[in-house]
Amino acid sequence: PGGWQVVERVLASAPDALRRAAVAVVLQLDPPHKAALLTPLLGCASRDLRHLAMQEISRVSFAKFLSRFDAMAPKCRQVAARALAKVDGKMLDRLADEVESLDAGRRVKALQIIAFLNAEQELRQPLLELLDDPDTHVRATGIRIVQLTGSVGGMKVLLGALVDDDRRVRANAIEA
Repeated sequence: PGGWQVVERVLASAPDALRRAAVAVVLQLDPPHKAALLTPLLGCASRDLRHLAMQEISRVSFAKFLSRFDAMAPKCRQVAARALAKVDGKMLDRLADEVESLDAGRRVKALQIIAFLNAEQELRQPLLELLDDPDTHVRATGIRIVQLTGSVGGMKVLLGALVDDDRRVRANAIEA
C-alpha cells in the first residue's frame, strides 16, 4: 500500500542511484501513470536520467497520440504531430514501425503523420513498399504523399497506379 507514492517521492528528490532503481521498477511494472511518475526526472541534474525519462515519456505520448488520432480535428492532429516530433527524437523510427504494422488503420495514420511532418524523404523506402499494399486506403494515401517523380522507378509506380482498381488510388496518382 502506498508504493507508488514512495516511488514518486524517490523519483522527485532522492539521490541518482535510488532514482535509477525507481526508474527500473517503473519500467518493469509499467503502470498506467508511468509518464506522470517519470516527469519529475525531466528537470533533474543527471543527463542519463533525463534522457531515460524523455525517451519513455515520448514513447507513451506517441502511443496516446495514435490512440486519440481519429477523434482529433485535422488541424489538432497536425499541431500535435509537429509538437511531438520536436521532443521525440525517435518519432521517425516509431512511424517507420507503424508503417510496417499489420493493421491498415495504423498504416494510414502513420502515412498522415508523415505527411504532416514532411518526412517523406526520410522514410522513402518503407513508404514505397506501401504502394503495393493490399488495402486500397493505404495505397491511396501512400500515392498522395510519396514523392515518386524523381526517378524512373517512381514514374513506373505512378503509371501503374493510374490503372489501379480503386478510384481513389487512380485520382491520387493523377494528382501526383
